[in-house]
Amino acid sequence: KLAAALRNQDQWFEPVISFSPTGQYSPTFRLGVGTVSQNTSSGIIVKDVSRMFLLGILASCFARYVFKNFMNHTVHTQEGDVVEFPLVDLSGPESNKISQLVGNVVKKQQKIPRYDYASNEQIEIDKLVYKIYSLSDEDITEVENWYARRYPRLNRA
Repeated sequence: KLAAALRNQDQWFEPVISFSPTGQYSPTFRLGVGTVSQNTSSGIIVKDVSRMFLLGILASCFARYVFKNFMNHTVHTQEGDVVEFPLVDLSGPESNKISQLVGNVVKKQQKIPRYDYASNEQIEIDKLVYKIYSLSDEDITEVENWYARRYPRLNRA
C-alpha cells in the first residue's frame, strides 16, 4: 500500500530556526514555526543555546561570508553546511546582547513586517559577531567589501 513516510515524529512542532537552502540569497535564516517535517523542510531545532543568539550568528554578514566562500560556493546551502558552521563563545556578554537585538527585530517586524533592521540592529549584531570571532579590522573590511560586491541590492538598501 502506498503511503507517505512521515519521519522524526518526536521533533514535530518544536520551535525551530528555518532556512532557505536554495537561491541567490541562500542561506536565509528566520524563526520558524514547528510543524510536521517534510522532505524539503530545512530547520534547526535549538535546545542548548538561545534561538535568538543562534539566529543572530547565522544571519550575520560574517556567517554568509563563511557559507559562500568556504563551505558551499553554489546557490545552495546544504544542511551539512549549517551543521559544520563553527560556533564559538556561546556564553559571553556579546551573546546576550545579540539575543536582545534579534528579539528587538522580531518584535518590530511583528508590528511592521518590512521593518528595516539591516540599517539598524543588523549593524550592531554584525559588530558583535566580528568581536566574538576575533576578526581584525582587515578581516572585517574583507567581509563587508565581499558582501557589497556579492549583494549590491541589499547593500544599497
